[in-house]
Amino acid sequence: MSSRKKSSFVRVYRFDLNIELEKLIDEKIKKFVRDILEKEFNKKNYEIAVVLTSNNYIKKLNKQYLEHNYPTDILCFPYSRGERVVSDIIISVEKAKDQAKIYNNNLEREIFFLVSHGILHLLGWDDSNPGKRKKMWKKQKELLNKFVSE
Repeated sequence: MSSRKKSSFVRVYRFDLNIELEKLIDEKIKKFVRDILEKEFNKKNYEIAVVLTSNNYIKKLNKQYLEHNYPTDILCFPYSRGERVVSDIIISVEKAKDQAKIYNNNLEREIFFLVSHGILHLLGWDDSNPGKRKKMWKKQKELLNKFVSE
């Protein structure tokens, strides 16, 4: 019986995007996701798609899947089975841009903050109350400081 090694990968897509982003951000996002999963949480078996999109598109997804008729900053669609971490992470770049101004971040750092938020949710982190949210945000900032250069 042969044992086949499952490949792990991260893909980044841009869909219905109306904000210009530097081309290198896709590779930076891939590396960031790999660093979080492999170096921080020792996950070697994963398949992650990060979709950078508009408020309009994420609003449609919210309405279709969550019955919310408004855009959110991030949506995660986990499909994990067993040890394999599988998910689509959808990020509204427009929301990220607005939040970057509020939180005094640049757009790229805010996108990374949202990516880390999605990954933590996939790994079981919860932000359903103020205490858990504070703990999760602290971990997100820790991940940014550890894996993202200024």
